[in-house]
Amino acid sequence: MILNIIFVICLYPILPVLYFVMRMNSKPKKNVLIGVTLPTEFLEDEEVTKLCNRFKKNLKKIMIIYAFIPIIFFFMSYMSIALTMWMIWMLAVIFVTSWSYIKYNKKLNLLKAEKQWKINNVNKTFVDIKTVQENVGIINRLLFIPAIIISAIPIVYELMQPISTKHYLTNVIITISIGFITLLCFVIGILMDRQKSEVISLSSNINANFNRAKKRIWSKCWIYMVWTNTVYTIAIWMCIENIFSSVMIIMLISMIYTILIICICIRACLNIRKMQQKIVSEDFEEVLCDDDSNWIYGMIYYNPNDKHTMVDKRVGMGATVNMATPAGKWFIGLAVFSILIIPVMCIWLMFEEFTPIRLEFSNNQIVAEHLKVEYAIDIDDIKEIKIITQLPDTKKLIGTGMDKLEKGSFTVNGYGDCDLCLNPQNNVFIVVTTSDNTYLLSDEDNVVTQKVYAEVEKNK
Repeated sequence: MILNIIFVICLYPILPVLYFVMRMNSKPKKNVLIGVTLPTEFLEDEEVTKLCNRFKKNLKKIMIIYAFIPIIFFFMSYMSIALTMWMIWMLAVIFVTSWSYIKYNKKLNLLKAEKQWKINNVNKTFVDIKTVQENVGIINRLLFIPAIIISAIPIVYELMQPISTKHYLTNVIITISIGFITLLCFVIGILMDRQKSEVISLSSNINANFNRAKKRIWSKCWIYMVWTNTVYTIAIWMCIENIFSSVMIIMLISMIYTILIICICIRACLNIRKMQQKIVSEDFEEVLCDDDSNWIYGMIYYNPNDKHTMVDKRVGMGATVNMATPAGKWFIGLAVFSILIIPVMCIWLMFEEFTPIRLEFSNNQIVAEHLKVEYAIDIDDIKEIKIITQLPDTKKLIGTGMDKLEKGSFTVNGYGDCDLCLNPQNNVFIVVTTSDNTYLLSDEDNVVTQKVYAEVEKNK
């Protein structure tokens, strides 16, 4: 149940966000509808309106269908199966909504070709010399520096701990992973601040005002995101250090963090769109450029002649990467790797959950094995060994916690921090105490666990 709640918090928002983002493309953005550039006089053409309405209707149908599918996952008793279904659901939502967009992008492109709707400026780049000369960065880097320093504190602290410290590597990886997002937001913010200026009018003043306002909005967005992630980094670090380590508190913090990040991004994009609509509604000569050939299905920007790494998105919010640049190729590689790693992770979890635990006494060692040898405890290192018939309350620190498997470091009521490799549904467990650690172990079979205990007692 807790796992499904976590997935609802982390993954379920993908559906409404994608629906909202895709639906926005049925409204003109610099004369672009569903990734197709149209002349102003045909934006409200009857056939165009019908296509846009069908696109919205299709998105709504997808939203309704996929909104109810996750209910089934709450009835799955195996964590690995539930996780796999959530991953499939997430990829399906992304694929189906993208496919719907591509489908109607093709139809609108076909309509444009049939009607011979043309824009004079095809694949031309307009440069407003005055705006380029005045193109200065808006972002205030000084506002990012304290956030970066604060985010680095947990990383430095964990790195300075002795390598022999329990969970050293895990704590370092967690703090670096979350803290690095602060630096990443700063870098992306700088890159977006250096984006080429958009030319939307023959008036240099309008172009300059528009680009300054847009950069100011994005500057605020990245500052808010950086500081939000900084607070989240410190909060998770406190959880790692057991200042407060309740699972519910961690879930609540993560949920608030996710909602805030989404709201910050959406607010910035809505403000930019409102500003664009306000400018367009004013009486000025707009500059339109048909560069549809540089956009694959209106979604992916690939233009070898454009050396800029980041450009404004046609689909969704914010900026996207020019796939023809070196950074774009790295981005493609990372995206492919991320997609391929999902089934690998799911298969590994299935092996984790469905592979039985093996416990044996051989070569004067208690050996706990699950996929590999987890623990091999020499009999000479054992200070105390006893058998218990009821597992005390446990709280996972680092490791695997499933209905039929607890493996890794846990806090155990009455024993403190321990290393576990057991099936919590059993009713016979061995407690092994050494000079520097405590272990709770079991075989998949209670009889085997008792037999191992007897053999150890016999050979002590």
